[in-house]
Amino acid sequence: MLVCLGSCDSAQNDDEFSIGQSNTLSYQGKSFSYDKGLVLNRGTSGNHYNIDFKITDGVFTAVDIYIGFIPYTYWYFGGETVRLDLELYAPGRARFSPGSFTYTPLSEDDIGDAPNLAGEFLFLDSEIGLDLNGDGEVDTDTGSELFDITDVTITVDEVFPNFKIGFDLELENGQSVSGNYEAEFTVWPID
Repeated sequence: MLVCLGSCDSAQNDDEFSIGQSNTLSYQGKSFSYDKGLVLNRGTSGNHYNIDFKITDGVFTAVDIYIGFIPYTYWYFGGETVRLDLELYAPGRARFSPGSFTYTPLSEDDIGDAPNLAGEFLFLDSEIGLDLNGDGEVDTDTGSELFDITDVTITVDEVFPNFKIGFDLELENGQSVSGNYEAEFTVWPID
């Protein structure tokens, strides 16, 4: 399974992006369209550089909170019928690097403390939300429309702020999702 983020210009990669219509996702024969992308530039995490990619048809809302006396900005999805949340860790501390990312069930702390993973491109804590009951929003309360992504390889070709994404993902419920996204992402800097 493959996801490609960035400018993919080889003939092989062009085939990967011919999945359905542009900026759509398919799940069990049902199509979902989206038009907004957000890149959260999280910066250094252990021996990796962390970037989160968020895609939706709804809105992104920034909420400033304080933990102790330290302010943090959290981004929340809202009013969406589809959402994709990818958390990627590239090797190195200086900047995010393109590469092929593989899924790991480890936590951010686990990969930060594991020197043997320092050179690995990793993907973790990612999920997809789909309005399956047609009520106009992703149900996050019961978890019946929010699924962890459990198996995938993501290939990234970095071109800030434009990315081209094609994906074929396996979810925790055993189902698969395929689709693509091509548009400019809003980039949020390191907090």
